[in-house]
Amino acid sequence: ATRSAEPDEPLLGNPPNFHDQPNILFHSELRGIDFDCGGNPGAIGVAFRAAQESSIENVRVVATGATAGFRGIPGRNGGAANVEVEGGRYGIDLIDGGLAGTTAVGVRLLNQTERAIRTLDFCPFVMVGFQIVKDHGPVAQVVDRQWSMGDGTLCLVDGSIELRRGGMAFDNIVAAKTVYLRNLYVKGTTELI
Repeated sequence: ATRSAEPDEPLLGNPPNFHDQPNILFHSELRGIDFDCGGNPGAIGVAFRAAQESSIENVRVVATGATAGFRGIPGRNGGAANVEVEGGRYGIDLIDGGLAGTTAVGVRLLNQTERAIRTLDFCPFVMVGFQIVKDHGPVAQVVDRQWSMGDGTLCLVDGSIELRRGGMAFDNIVAAKTVYLRNLYVKGTTELI
C-alpha cells in the first residue's frame, strides 16, 4: 500500500533544513518575466514572500488550470507593479501571511476560478489601479485569523471589477474584516458586499 507524503515546507516542497522566511529576504527583485504554469493543478507561478526593498515589476503569469499566479508578494517597503495573472484558482494569494503590509499597483487579474485575491495577514493589503474580470463573484476573500495582531484590511482603490454571471462581489460574512473601497467600478452585479 502507498501513503501520501507531504513536504516539510508545504509552499514549495523545499529540501530538508530549508525554511521559507520572508522577514529576512531583502533587496530582491523579479522584473520583466512571463511565466506559464498552466495545466499543472498544484503549480504556483511566482512564490515570492520578501521583506524590505524587494519588488516584483512587469511580470505576467499564465496560471490556467493551476493553483495561483502569485503566492505572496513583497511587503514592508516593497510590493508589486504592473503584474498580470490569467487564470488559476487564485490570482494573488497571500494566504501564508507574515507580509506586514503589501501594496500592488497596476494589476490585472483575469478569469480566476475561486478568488482573484485571497489574503490572510495582520496588516492591510492595498491594491491601486486594477482590473478584475471573473465569471462570478466573490472576487476577494479576507481570511479570518484567530491569532491576528491586526485586522487584515483589504484596500482596493481606483479599479474595476467585471462579473460575467453575477454574484456578490465581496463576501465578507465569515471573516467580517474591514474592506475599504474607493473609486471602484463594478459591472455585472448589484450586490457589492
